[in-house]
Amino acid sequence: KCSVITALAHVCALKGIIIDWLSNETLANTCQTINYGQCGSASRAHYSECVSECQSFCTDVDLLPSSCINQCLPGCACDSDQLYDEHSNVCQSQQECSCFESQSEQYIHPTHSFLVQSPIVSNCSCSNGSLQCTSFGDNQCSSTQLYSLNATLCPSTCANYQSHFDCGLYAPGCTCPPGKIFLGATSNLRQCVSIEECPCQYNRQFYKENQKIIQNDHGCQSCTCRKGGVWSCEKSPCTKTCTIFGHAHYQTFDGLYYNFLGACQYVLVEDLKNSFHILSQNVPCGANGQICSKNIVIHYNGVVIDLIRERPIVLNDIELSNYRIQPVTLGGIYIYQLGIYTMIKTDAFTVKWDGKTYVEIAIRSNSEMLGLCGNNNDNFDDDFKSSDGALQVNVFDMAKSWQTCAQCTPGKNQSTDNDPCSENHSQRRTWAKNKCDIIKVKSSIFNNPFEICIDKMETHLIEKYYQACL
Repeated sequence: KCSVITALAHVCALKGIIIDWLSNETLANTCQTINYGQCGSASRAHYSECVSECQSFCTDVDLLPSSCINQCLPGCACDSDQLYDEHSNVCQSQQECSCFESQSEQYIHPTHSFLVQSPIVSNCSCSNGSLQCTSFGDNQCSSTQLYSLNATLCPSTCANYQSHFDCGLYAPGCTCPPGKIFLGATSNLRQCVSIEECPCQYNRQFYKENQKIIQNDHGCQSCTCRKGGVWSCEKSPCTKTCTIFGHAHYQTFDGLYYNFLGACQYVLVEDLKNSFHILSQNVPCGANGQICSKNIVIHYNGVVIDLIRERPIVLNDIELSNYRIQPVTLGGIYIYQLGIYTMIKTDAFTVKWDGKTYVEIAIRSNSEMLGLCGNNNDNFDDDFKSSDGALQVNVFDMAKSWQTCAQCTPGKNQSTDNDPCSENHSQRRTWAKNKCDIIKVKSSIFNNPFEICIDKMETHLIEKYYQACL
């Protein structure tokens, strides 16, 4: 039930409705065994159903990749005017952020200075979470700047020139010639350029003219940087998601929802170009064989990534120990921790895994796919295709064809086999319905934190989460 509640709360958050379900004692106790929503009082962080993926940590100031697309994900977050400092493990303002110096792999305290001797001797200091460096003997204005006794302290830049106003504060320093503006506000971006030379900006990253990115802020858009730092955008393929949660629940890229409890390793998704494929295997525990986690194996461009519960990520047989502190980038693969989720991001797909039974695979492509996640052709009626391309009538035959080991004991059709709420255990179904009614029943008898979301959710989605909860 915990995985269903958290998944439903996440869907509500994606629709702009934040559910404070943890304030409901009954629901909070459901997830108590996994310490869900507990962020630690010492960190000054709080749990949120909608944490920004792109602007949460102090290291994001310097290390955030240009391809970062903002998403709404559950996890521990700081207040909107603060960032999480990985060095001190506490939420604080950007001015108090430590900086990460990659050459020495050390954290630098704010306002502290140190020397860097490669390639030239520079004096560097940590300011607002970003390293600022000045070369010795070169403290005068650059060739693009002019020295002025009355240089403005809030100059016009490529980021603000369309809405810039003069703050009225001046001091001796470097400024730009008439007709020129600063590239950026920080000292390492104080080159003077014409407005036509300005790069485009997105998520605090710069892009040159004719560079393209995907933006999700206003639908699915492919945007091209034009002269003057202006984006030109058009619609592009939207992100398609395959979700596997609980011990037997699947939703394909095309939206087909089905149940299958498999005991083998299966192909979740594989593209026809064989550039990647993702495998999954259920890991049972306890006397009743309940599924406690899913082991995930990712094959991408010759790299193999193993995700196993309560173990570090294994990349090509090498354990990664620091990805929770600092993102790891290798061969077009970006690995990092976001709240309770381990994130594996590439140009072809993104995998989100909670370390247990929730797996989400997102692709931004109209290309045909293979595996338990369906074929990604916007038609869920043909998602039960077996590995030989034949359309199967039942989920068991379809799933069996995607086993990676022919000798493995076949799985069970969860819709008919081993039903824990069968007629012999009717009391279980009554108990389950009472617990799961909170997903779709609006009631004046008890306080339902999901009530404001029920009216705005599609009926079939509510029913999907309700049946999964049962």
